[in-house]
Amino acid sequence: MLKQLLLTALTVLFCNTALAGVVTNPIYTTADFWTNQLPNGGAVIMTPAQIKTFNQKVYQTSPGKTFDLAALPAKIDSTSFKKNLTDYSAIAGTVYKNGVKVDQAYKDNLIAQVNAEALPAQVDVRYAVVTKHCNMRILPTEDGLFDEPDDFYYDDLQDTTLEVGEPVAVLYTSKNGDFYFVEMHNYQGWISKDNLALCSKAQWLKFLDPDQFLMVIDPDYNMQVKGQALYYQMSSRIPYQKKTEAGYTVIVPTRTDKGRLKTISVDISKDKALHEGYLPYTQNNIIRQAFKYYDHVYGWGGLLCSVDCSGLSYDLFRTMGLYLPRNAGDQALTAGIGTDVKGFTREQRLAALATLAPGSTIHLRRSHMMIYLGMVNGVPYVIHSSGSYYKDGKRVETRKVMVSDLELDKKIKGVFSTYLMLSDKYMTFKL
Repeated sequence: MLKQLLLTALTVLFCNTALAGVVTNPIYTTADFWTNQLPNGGAVIMTPAQIKTFNQKVYQTSPGKTFDLAALPAKIDSTSFKKNLTDYSAIAGTVYKNGVKVDQAYKDNLIAQVNAEALPAQVDVRYAVVTKHCNMRILPTEDGLFDEPDDFYYDDLQDTTLEVGEPVAVLYTSKNGDFYFVEMHNYQGWISKDNLALCSKAQWLKFLDPDQFLMVIDPDYNMQVKGQALYYQMSSRIPYQKKTEAGYTVIVPTRTDKGRLKTISVDISKDKALHEGYLPYTQNNIIRQAFKYYDHVYGWGGLLCSVDCSGLSYDLFRTMGLYLPRNAGDQALTAGIGTDVKGFTREQRLAALATLAPGSTIHLRRSHMMIYLGMVNGVPYVIHSSGSYYKDGKRVETRKVMVSDLELDKKIKGVFSTYLMLSDKYMTFKL
């Protein structure tokens, strides 16, 4: 009771201060402040069985964006992925590598490595497991390509990242054999073969649907394996075979010299970064997981071992077993209960937000994702991973996970408006 009275007093104190824009007040930048205002924040929104049904709806409503890997046939028509395989738009204009403009010969070599002319009408699906945290690329190279010579944040070839133990379907190989074009549950792209271990389907299925696993619920977790640190990011699953009073014996995928899967057993201690199975799907857990990334650097496509706007929502919902599309635009169109607020006045939008459950998502013109925290004195607040916003007509680089109200300015097609007026959908992910 004393704690609640103190929080109420602090709320009154800080809410009498104008907080338009980015919030730095400590009282607003903790998960506890927001969860303490939810009388039923610990209530389960969906049971595991309901979440399984929801994930099937995601597959159905996001064709070509999410994939039910368990239903993948042994052979697939190459036309189903050729468009993604041959996406050369990232190198269509002027791009820079290490600050130097890339010439046409370099681009031609990348296209040649795709080897699209040799793609058969049908491909045999091969199975593999990721053996270390790695990048998925639009084209078969680890080289960073950027629109500006001094940029190193927004790599044009970065799609997303994959975690240790992630199962993928191998669909094609680059001409030089160094990269595999793969399909994960919500993306297709190129991965260096050194980050994958080929395996039988039976081995693969054990990682696709493990009997028992630990979920990484902190932004990162490092495991010592043969004297080296193996990095796991939030939402990684670590299968385990035995539980003891002190910890677990976990299963770690490794790659042999011939590129095949070899699993090893590693004993680890119990750790607050690990949770047995998925977290319960509750408002409190959504907010707490989001705040674990608070003040972390903005990570375009998962670079810098961090998250961008959709990566934040993807990671936190996956810790609870919900498997969403990877990108903001696709998340805005996936399964869930959405309120389309296009054409709403400011007052109508605020009224709609007042009915929205904290922990829901807010979508900004299919280009930005935010997690709704709630209202204080009629002001709506969100937590999100932001690259930049505008103030007084000038771009402000933030590049971090932050709390803000919805009075930030965004520039779209030369027109400035607040996030509140540019948001086009509010969504909650429940049946």
